[in-house]
Amino acid sequence: MNDSPSPIPAPSRGKQAELRGAPPHVGYKRIPGERSVRDRIRQEAEGRASGFDEEKHIGRPLIERFARELLLELGLSHEYVGWTMVAVGSALWRPQVIRIPYDRRLLLLPHCMRAADACPAEYTPEGLNCVNCGACRLGYLRTQAESLGYQVMIAEGSPIVMKWILSGRAEAILGVACLNVLERSLEKILMAGVPSLAVPLLTDSCHDSVGEEDCILEMIRTPYLPGTAGRRSYLPLMRAATSLFEAAELEALAPRLFPGGSPAPEHDGDFVLSNAVEVTEAVAYEYLMGGGKYYRPFLTLAAYDAVRGGSAARAEQLPPPSLPRPVKQAALAVEVFHKASLIHDDIEDGDSYRYGRPALHAQWGVPFALNVGDFLVGLGYRLLADLRSGTDDRLAAELTQRFSAAHLRLSAGQGAELWLQRHAGERIAVPDVLRIYALKTAPAFEAAVSAGVKLAGGDNAWDGPLHRFARYLGIAFQIQNDLDDWSWQNENKQRIGGDLLADRPTVIQAMASHVMRRSWPAIISEIGEDCVGKEIVWVQRVRSHLESAGVFAAVRRLMTRNIERARDEAESIPFAELTYLLIYLTDSLFAQRIALDETSPADLS
Repeated sequence: MNDSPSPIPAPSRGKQAELRGAPPHVGYKRIPGERSVRDRIRQEAEGRASGFDEEKHIGRPLIERFARELLLELGLSHEYVGWTMVAVGSALWRPQVIRIPYDRRLLLLPHCMRAADACPAEYTPEGLNCVNCGACRLGYLRTQAESLGYQVMIAEGSPIVMKWILSGRAEAILGVACLNVLERSLEKILMAGVPSLAVPLLTDSCHDSVGEEDCILEMIRTPYLPGTAGRRSYLPLMRAATSLFEAAELEALAPRLFPGGSPAPEHDGDFVLSNAVEVTEAVAYEYLMGGGKYYRPFLTLAAYDAVRGGSAARAEQLPPPSLPRPVKQAALAVEVFHKASLIHDDIEDGDSYRYGRPALHAQWGVPFALNVGDFLVGLGYRLLADLRSGTDDRLAAELTQRFSAAHLRLSAGQGAELWLQRHAGERIAVPDVLRIYALKTAPAFEAAVSAGVKLAGGDNAWDGPLHRFARYLGIAFQIQNDLDDWSWQNENKQRIGGDLLADRPTVIQAMASHVMRRSWPAIISEIGEDCVGKEIVWVQRVRSHLESAGVFAAVRRLMTRNIERARDEAESIPFAELTYLLIYLTDSLFAQRIALDETSPADLS
């Protein structure tokens, strides 16, 4: 056994108790007011990060634990944890950033540093087009960075940033922003494994924001020292997954039956068609290319690469990895089935938005949207059938059977939820909801991972742990979605409390009945009926009532328990590269802080 001390030691039991006692969300974004305190935190973070094992995954749980321990040892308030996480993340990533040439780095500056009253710059799709007028320091900072070779963008939280990364235009992000923006960016940055440095602003306003210019310049001047990247990066595989849905690649892997349909933007989403037969396929292909995170096809590609030794994840450069056609077709099928289920789910759940814009049925009507979803189901099975040309018939048949089983389980779970929605007055037990969640969400994760594992020749003995991993992960993922429904941060929600207003059964309702010992209708009757035109006020009232009763805390603990079980199953697989991938996925999907507590409600699962 190696008894040498770890650069980031596990916390003692006493420290764990103190860390658990720190409120997870209340007042954790306070900025240290004194420069000496900020410098002390930065210096301590750099010192503790020195010698960090580059084989370890840098996820939010690691960064937050590191930050909380650091503040505890320095005797500083937990309210600084958000700011300290930025310092810790930068310290951990700096060795990777140093190995990336200047011209492969993207500097992201905030437009809120501009002098609003004097700024003559105009906005473009890629941010503020600074004219270097001298009214603020943005032009100077941009010039300093560009003189070294940086690419510079003056924007905050723009989706164009991830497009730059996934397209290969940049391999590291150096950013200046307020803590709120940095927190929203953290999930996607950590998920992509993009080496990143950041300097938080000292003020949070829409204009004339203040930053520590010397720290910003020091970040910009982070040297370039050629060397092997060392750490795993899933960025090449994320790019490969995204490229599956670019027009040329998509149509090469899944040739159209009716290739005449093409979009006509001047007709606001209408299509130029040689005949009406083309319209369903044309809309379906546009929907596939229209957005999404592409987590599921990424999982197929990454699982295949992991079982084959992880060469793409460990590549020193970041070109698109060379992957066999059957692997790409299977990954494409995973997303095609997922997109079909989204179309149907949006109709069944009454959701009017997807990817931040009107859902397909809101654009084309319910009957047509249903037909497009059915078309995608057929396209998915055609892709699986095509696997026979690139692999043996037995494996193609096994994958078809696995996808079919996943499809049936998903539909059964969705049907159970719809049935319960029709019987909203009945009391629902938490275990019943969790079984539905396992059916609704887990099959897609399991099919995505197992397809990559099987195509790479993985061991059948891993099937059990992978099944259980997907079950626990799927349950936790669905619980997180339920919690997100009470937040404005979900990009598909145009209002909070959509599940509540639609009387949709969720684990929050079931937990409320369990904790408060009465039915959901009885709980609602205590709060008062929804007032027409004042839904937001009513939702906030319900939320406050459930929060004070400990319902949300109990739900978060339930989510934490399933996350921990997923990690345990991942660690039980005796194949390091695959275990690392599954742990990475778990940490990345649940980037937001989970409230930990030694106490928990009666075992419900």
